This record gives sequence, structure tokens and C-alpha cells, in this order.
Amino acid sequence: MQEQITLPSNGIFYENDFPTSLVIRSLTTNEEQLLYGSITEATIDRIISNCIVEPANFPIDELIPADKTFILFKLRILSYGQDYNQTIYCPYCNHEGIAILDLDQLPCDELDEDKIKLPLKLTLPMSKDVIELKVLTEKDYKAIKERAQKVSKRLSLPFGQVEHKLRFAKQIKSINGEKVDSFLAEKYYGDMHVRDVKYIESALNSIKVGYQGVLEITCPACEREILVPFEMTSEFLNPTFRDIEWN
Repeated sequence: MQEQITLPSNGIFYENDFPTSLVIRSLTTNEEQLLYGSITEATIDRIISNCIVEPANFPIDELIPADKTFILFKLRILSYGQDYNQTIYCPYCNHEGIAILDLDQLPCDELDEDKIKLPLKLTLPMSKDVIELKVLTEKDYKAIKERAQKVSKRLSLPFGQVEHKLRFAKQIKSINGEKVDSFLAEKYYGDMHVRDVKYIESALNSIKVGYQGVLEITCPACEREILVPFEMTSEFLNPTFRDIEWN
């Protein structure tokens, strides 16, 4: 089974005519066997790569995380269906139990030129510097994680502290029109006013693209509408079918 999908970013953050329309196919047992044992990021990447029919040799590492997650969800729905068993809790009647969520109904935001303006530039409230930002790709995150592990070990610093600094600096493309390398960006970050840091973080977090992770359903007990945060469990790639009918 195959399906044509369009990435929710619509290619706005990419360069060089990056393909945004893909044809994917459902998982076969060859892909499912890759999930037996420890599921790693490399395993997920291999499964996604295997299941992209067109275009050939699709560059997964160049995706932003929201687009990669979108492909993974579409593969799950195409392969196992949209029903997803998850424990829910109703704040109105205190009901707790398993509910079947419809992954096809999970809100997914798409970007267009009316929602986002490129280049991503901000004037910081304290320093008044004009900053140009980039949205990180999967390749960026992998490089940051690898470098953060080395730096934290060498300097005996907490990994999370190092990773945050490197990630934040990697998002800075230019300062007042001047392109900056990683060294200058990291030094700049260390001297920033905390309000400017939070301003940049808030601006990037305001870019809503892809699945937002909250679904509205009806409580099976009191029949009131409740918001259920999506939780990725083993059910995502190893679902349990409850509507079994023997012939």
C-alpha cells in the first residue's frame, strides 16, 4: 500500500528545491523485524528511508524534526491503521482507562508564507541586536549531541547544560548582518542578557508546524469533551488489535 504525502513545512525552511511531496509505502515484515530488540534513532531512520518510494535516496538528515515526525506518523497509520490505544484520564469525572485515539484526527499545522516570514530575523529587546535564526535539521541535532557528549566529558560539565548552549548557538546565523561561525555564536550566547535568550526561545517555539500532540476526545464515562496529550508508547509501532473476529 502506498500514499502520497506533503510535508507540513511545505519546504519553507529548506533550500535548493528540497522535495516536499513524497510517496511512502507501508512497512513489511522486513522493516518490522528491525524493531525487535532496542529501538534506536538509527533504526527509525532506516525504516523511514526504506519506506520512502519517491523520491529515491531521500535525504532524511536534512529534514527538520517536525517533518520527520510527520512521515513517521503517516507510516504508522498506513501500516497499522489510525487506531491507537492509550490510557486517558478525565479531569471531570476522574475516569481512567484505555481509550482508542484516532491518529488521523491529531492536529497537524502546516506552514505557508502567510504564517512565516523569511529570513527569520528578530530585534532583541535588551541588546537591540538584529539576529537571523535558522530552524535546526536532524543532521544539526545529531552533530550537536555528538559534540556535547565530547565537551561535557572533557570539561566535566552536565550534558544538558552543554547541549543547550550548543543548540542555541547553532540556531544563530548572523548578528547585525554579519555571518557568525559556531565559535562566535557560542561566545555571543555566553554574554547574552537572559531576557534576549528567552525572547529568541519564545519566537522559535511560536513556529507551529507538524503534529501538536493534543487530541480532543469524548470521555467514555461522562461524555464530556477532554483534551488528551498524545503519549508515544510501544503501541505506536507494536499495536494491540482489540477488535478481533474469528471466522
